[in-house]
Amino acid sequence: MKKLSLLSILLLVLPFTIFAQGPRRGEGRMSDNMGDGPDRKQIEADRVGVYTRILNLTTAEAQRFWPIFNEYQDELNKNRDMMRDKRKAIATNFDKMSDAEVEKAIDEFTAIAQRELDIRKKYIVEFKKVLPVKKVILLQKAEMEFKRELLHRFKERRED
Repeated sequence: MKKLSLLSILLLVLPFTIFAQGPRRGEGRMSDNMGDGPDRKQIEADRVGVYTRILNLTTAEAQRFWPIFNEYQDELNKNRDMMRDKRKAIATNFDKMSDAEVEKAIDEFTAIAQRELDIRKKYIVEFKKVLPVKKVILLQKAEMEFKRELLHRFKERRED
């Protein structure tokens, strides 16, 4: 039963941890290195471009959508930071942790993952207030396309 529980938690947490990993080769996290510099601004401009293209936002929709979307991203980022911090703490202390401490960590991972789902649900309601429902469903497509482009850019950068 414990193995099944641990496996289900890992499968639940894995998607959230993939993008929480920092860049390799000692580069540090993107937000730590870039701040509000040109790279960060270019990434955000690219995000706006991808989302605007896929969602086909009108000017009026964009004016209402982006402030809500930025709040949404802030909440998701805070939640992902909590997940990353929890993973680091466990990785550092894993050999010393008791079964009870591991069990507590599993519960905390589950709570953080649930919080991410709750954030997504909350903002779907908010997005439906400012966008047609067909555009709300396209948000996932826009997110996937943006991540694909971002990963492609980082891959090219590593190859250079």
